[in-house]
Amino acid sequence: MTYGTTIVAIVFVCIAIAICIIIIYFIWNLILFISRKINLYRKKKFLQMLSHKGIKTSNFNPKKFNKFVFKLNIYPYEVSRLFLSLDMPVEEITRFLKQLDVEFIAKCLKYMPIEMAVSVVANLPTEMHEHLFNHMFSRQRNTILAKLRNVEGYKSTHYWKAKPPKKLEAIGEEKKVKLTWNGVEGAEGYYLYYGTSKDIQPGKLDSYDHKIKLTHATWHKVEKLKNYTIYYFILTHMQEVLKATPAV
Repeated sequence: MTYGTTIVAIVFVCIAIAICIIIIYFIWNLILFISRKINLYRKKKFLQMLSHKGIKTSNFNPKKFNKFVFKLNIYPYEVSRLFLSLDMPVEEITRFLKQLDVEFIAKCLKYMPIEMAVSVVANLPTEMHEHLFNHMFSRQRNTILAKLRNVEGYKSTHYWKAKPPKKLEAIGEEKKVKLTWNGVEGAEGYYLYYGTSKDIQPGKLDSYDHKIKLTHATWHKVEKLKNYTIYYFILTHMQEVLKATPAV
């Protein structure tokens, strides 16, 4: 076999491999396209079935609902819209939602009228509340928490308590201290308290020298400090409704 023939053979092999890759890629994308179309069709039929027959029928249970929600990739707004269209009682809505993932429930509540969302949260098991509120945006969470105070039988001890900022670290410089910390998800901002007294209490004005309101940053540089002086710092997250927990 001559050198030229070898080159031609190699070129043909490369072309054949490239054609095979293109064919496999085309077939794979065709399979994905058909799969998506089938899922969309099944989702449509599933929602239509629920709309006509109703979720409240005895032959349809929450666990089955949970299975189809995730299998057919049904979106939270579709579930909330379905509950509204069926005019379901809050107790029935809660019965189905508590079978779902907590993050999915939080997204469903986002698309409900606020009064309905509050009633649903009040009816959910209290052990779910902390995880549920952790998956909500701060404005929605604070609104629901504020309205829950007026719900009969709902105790304030069930309120979600945000986690304090973690890993507050201080790096000393010339008349400065740079503070860094891990942000709190959903926090509106932070309050930094500092002074020369080690017994700093955020609610006690004479226990600290300075209080600074910070935004969503995870670091801050405190300046105009005195050298050879010990300073103490406490950081809390800012919430409209919740009492912040300090990080020292």
